[in-house]
Amino acid sequence: MKLIHSLLLVVSVSIGFSSCQKNAGTGGNSTIKGTVLTENYNALGTALLSKFNAQDEDVFIVYGGDDAYQVPSAKVATGPDGSFEFKYLAKGKYKLIVYSKCFDPTTCPSGQEALIFPIEITDKKSVIEVPQIIRKN
Repeated sequence: MKLIHSLLLVVSVSIGFSSCQKNAGTGGNSTIKGTVLTENYNALGTALLSKFNAQDEDVFIVYGGDDAYQVPSAKVATGPDGSFEFKYLAKGKYKLIVYSKCFDPTTCPSGQEALIFPIEITDKKSVIEVPQIIRKN
């Protein structure tokens, strides 16, 4: 009887460990980083007035980038040079989200649009450098 209980315990533990698959999120050794640039336009959005590093702008990340929309999992603020970094990420799919001003009320009545960038980390200890993100203001 003890042998059967021991075997059941070993089988249960083995199944439990084999079914554990690491999902996207924290707990890994990878990094996603990049910079954000702000383009400042006139009130109509027709003339570019200036460009500058987006300082203290929020960059959001969604762990698991399969769904059309998900609630952001974390956020960081850009530094003085517009840089941001998400560290300690596991392999998986992600989405970066940065909000930008939208000048067309028919396509975005709120006046803002979400700029969404899908990213996939495929290797441990990866450093993914995102191309510069340009947001409008």
